[in-house]
Parts: sequence; C-alpha cells; structure tokens
Amino acid sequence: MKRTRIQIAKGEFVEAVEDPRVVDLDEEVMLTPSGSRYTAADAEADVEHVLAKLGRGKPSLSGQGTSPQIGVRLPVDLRARLAERAKREGRKESEIVREALAAYLSA
Repeated sequence: MKRTRIQIAKGEFVEAVEDPRVVDLDEEVMLTPSGSRYTAADAEADVEHVLAKLGRGKPSLSGQGTSPQIGVRLPVDLRARLAERAKREGRKESEIVREALAAYLSA
C-alpha cells in the first residue's frame, strides 16, 4: 500500500495509506511523528478541528444564516438539457435553476 504524509497541524504530520477511507485505525497501527499511536478518536478530533477552521457547509446565498433548500423532480429530458447547458456554460445546475426561477417569478 502506498503511504503518504498528511499534515494535521502546523509541523505535525501523520502517515496514511493512499485511500484513507479503507484504514481501520483499530486494526492498523499508524504513528504520529512523536511515535504515539494515531487513533480513531484522534482522527475525529482532527476532522472537527479542520471543520471548525473551514466552516461547515456552503456560505448562505443571502449573506447570513442558512439558505433554504427544496427538492425538485424533473423529467429525464429536462434534466439532460439542464446538465448540458451547465456544462457548456461552465456553471452549476443549481445556479441556472435559481436564475430561471428568479426570472420567472419577476415576470
């Protein structure tokens, strides 16, 4: 298995296999640079640390709080047209849907 070093804090690294999703930290021993065992609890704490630094989720579309979400079912052909247009314009499907809905409701 190919191993790589992952920085978990300034100056602190752990070694990990190429695909960290397949590591069972209860089974496989991974050591920190200081020689202590890296545990599942350490991994969870590191994830929380990173999430706290980066923030959770996407920024609000309205600039504060959260953006409400809705689910919409589309016919296959309409979804295909949406996907093709998004790809052609280099935009996200959700952006095109928001723009189209805003234009429709403004009419």
